[in-house]
Amino acid sequence: LYNSLPVNRREEAKRLAPELFGHHPHSATVVQPVHVDYGVNIFLSEGTFINSGAILFDVAPIHIGKKC
Repeated sequence: LYNSLPVNRREEAKRLAPELFGHHPHSATVVQPVHVDYGVNIFLSEGTFINSGAILFDVAPIHIGKKC
């Protein structure tokens, strides 16, 4: 569902993102589509930006720091 949203529906994407990621603060931005193995092993910090087309292999935990 997250990846099927049009890019201009950012608020809806922000509402769905916490269901996909282990930790997703409201200030983090992930532009869809994004491809993950599990999602729950991805922990984003405040101000994180992940651009469209990112591929994250989270068979082990991934922690992305502040404003990255």
